[in-house]
Amino acid sequence: MTKLLWRLAIALALSLFVSAPASAAKVGEMCAGIAGIQCDKGLWCDPEPGQCGGADIAGKC
Repeated sequence: MTKLLWRLAIALALSLFVSAPASAAKVGEMCAGIAGIQCDKGLWCDPEPGQCGGADIAGKC
């Protein structure tokens, strides 16, 4: 019974690390933030004025 619980716990933990492939944000779309969304190639994430240095700050590509 203990082995079964451990296996279920490990399976649950591993499933948290598996996610669908994310696509990059396009021009004008939200980026960064808590989700860590990346901008498309050649773009950068520009946070709102006065928000630099904060935790989980979102911006626009």
